[in-house]
Amino acid sequence: MLKRFSLLVLQWVVIIFMLGCSSARYVSISPAVPMAAEVSDIEFNMPSRSLLQALSSGRLHEKSSLMQCLRSSAFSEDQRLVDAVHLYCSQKLLQAPELDPQTRFALLNRYNELTGKLARLLYSRDRFSSSLELGILRLAISLPTDEQGMAFERFWFAQDLHVQPEYYRPDWQQESLGQALIAHRPNQNHGIDSFYPPEGIFRGLTLLLDSVQLSEQEISLSFVAIDHKHNKQYSLGENLYSLADGAGPAYLLLLEHAELDSISWQGLFNAVKVDQRFGIYLLEPFDANKIPVLMIHGLNSNPLIWSHLSWMIFSDPMLSQKFQVWHAFYPSGPPPFYNAMRIRAAADHLVATLSHDKQSLAATNMVVVGHSMGGLIARMFATDSGMALWDRTFSQSPEALAETVSNMQEIRDIFIFSPRPYVRTLVLMDTPHRGSNLARSTVGSLASAFVNLPGQFTGLFTQSGRRLLAYVRSEMSPYLAEGGPNSIEVLAPGHPLMDELSRLPFAPGVKVFSIVGSQGELHCSEKDCETISDGVVEYFSASLKDAEVQIIVQSAHDSYRNSDALALTKEALLATWRSVMEK
Repeated sequence: MLKRFSLLVLQWVVIIFMLGCSSARYVSISPAVPMAAEVSDIEFNMPSRSLLQALSSGRLHEKSSLMQCLRSSAFSEDQRLVDAVHLYCSQKLLQAPELDPQTRFALLNRYNELTGKLARLLYSRDRFSSSLELGILRLAISLPTDEQGMAFERFWFAQDLHVQPEYYRPDWQQESLGQALIAHRPNQNHGIDSFYPPEGIFRGLTLLLDSVQLSEQEISLSFVAIDHKHNKQYSLGENLYSLADGAGPAYLLLLEHAELDSISWQGLFNAVKVDQRFGIYLLEPFDANKIPVLMIHGLNSNPLIWSHLSWMIFSDPMLSQKFQVWHAFYPSGPPPFYNAMRIRAAADHLVATLSHDKQSLAATNMVVVGHSMGGLIARMFATDSGMALWDRTFSQSPEALAETVSNMQEIRDIFIFSPRPYVRTLVLMDTPHRGSNLARSTVGSLASAFVNLPGQFTGLFTQSGRRLLAYVRSEMSPYLAEGGPNSIEVLAPGHPLMDELSRLPFAPGVKVFSIVGSQGELHCSEKDCETISDGVVEYFSASLKDAEVQIIVQSAHDSYRNSDALALTKEALLATWRSVMEK
């Protein structure tokens, strides 16, 4: 009973003091989709007949006549018929050449408003009916499948999502055509779905008026929801319009459904329970022509910390056309060297699976962003360890121990690794390159005592028993006894492998951007930099002399939400794109 109470207390202590980073959700989304109203047939009166005759014959297709059509509502007592005719006239006008900006903007707003209003007649309880007849007004909608040909099961209008102010952009979606939709289907947990979040497949779509059929007897509107993965422009006549983009809202809705914030602490204290969630997850369909941005969280954390950075990419048309977002999730109880080995292998597998020839832009270029311990893991994507870590740990070579140790390859991959050829840039935030004093504080010691390591990790050093331990150097023996160290023990300053890693250079050609957090001063000289700390990692540990760019930002170990850190990350992304395009 006492141990259980201590564990509960410890969980809150670690969440508050260790990282203070990711147990809270960063978006508050409250879908407020209205139910479709009960519909009745639209009466056919003489003004309606006359208008349909004029429209179907083409007599009202002059620009002035169409503008007059938009101003008229006297031809019918049913507002739905008025809306249908106005939508038709809006679309015709948007095809007209040489629209002045003010008229174009007003027409887009009217078109988008009426598209959503009429399509909602087909919409109820997150789903669309394929067609609806209302007397002389007929409505239909065509819905896409995803890139695997699988049907979506639920839909939301992006305008119904109430986004927290920090994610709201007043300029977002201006001058765009259509209604942004979010589509969802369950994850099938096999095949390509294994690379997507378990919460399901969320996709951004654009709802448009596809066609209008007019006769003297009826008006038929056909809507279409399109996935604009490769082309975010749409032509009406000779005019090109940017499409309303649902990718950003789709990401925010995924966050709202995600449960990662409730299991983060288990990744530290009970890694076995969350290891089934381990992996690298795509947040959008794989695009061979976009550079992946792999984001790696830290200790007692999860991918929700990347909400600001991911949203920045999704909501910026320039960035979203050049980069695709990948999130890593892993139990953070085991040490960073073990986690790095697993995540490197997952990245290699993902690249090889999605790009078979390994020659695409996505397969040969990657930006890796890491926070805290995730920064150490990111660093090991772009470092050649040689034999430095191995020789610091063992007195014999891997070849000499191969006959003694049956699982030598796994152990070898933890200590010996090479830079991944596809990594071009690292962005390292609040990273304890030389450890964190908090790890050996009272809080750190208490937390370390409760870390429960998974058997697949401890088994690496127990299967071979004393035969392997006999070759472990004395300074490393305390760490590898009883199944190996946990992440908190390794992150304490003075750990032999951390010291060794901090001295290893980055691979040639890899650009490194460093972000140091501070709870106080944002500038320092060599004499007073030692006073800077984000509360978890001190300046002396987070600083990198060989970084391409390094900045200090206001941070309580949460630089991932700081606007200056995000701006530098954007600079790093664009610098990567430019360097790739110059080749």
